[in-house]
Amino acid sequence: MINEIIEGWENYIVKTPLVEAEAKRRAKICASCEHSKNDFGVPRCGICNCPLAMKTRSMKSECPNPQDKGGPKW
Repeated sequence: MINEIIEGWENYIVKTPLVEAEAKRRAKICASCEHSKNDFGVPRCGICNCPLAMKTRSMKSECPNPQDKGGPKW
């Protein structure tokens, strides 16, 4: 898990077209998710509490949506 967090931050700081395209696709999915929340202007996942700007840029991560609610959305 720590590797996923580090990767997300690295990709947030040093942007590449491939990662940005995937992050944009994931962010669009997250924006319509019932678990998405906004804490003081910072979009977060309501399940794992990760900031979405970094979560969506971690290529090792997947959506933590529970299996009983359909499983990962990305």
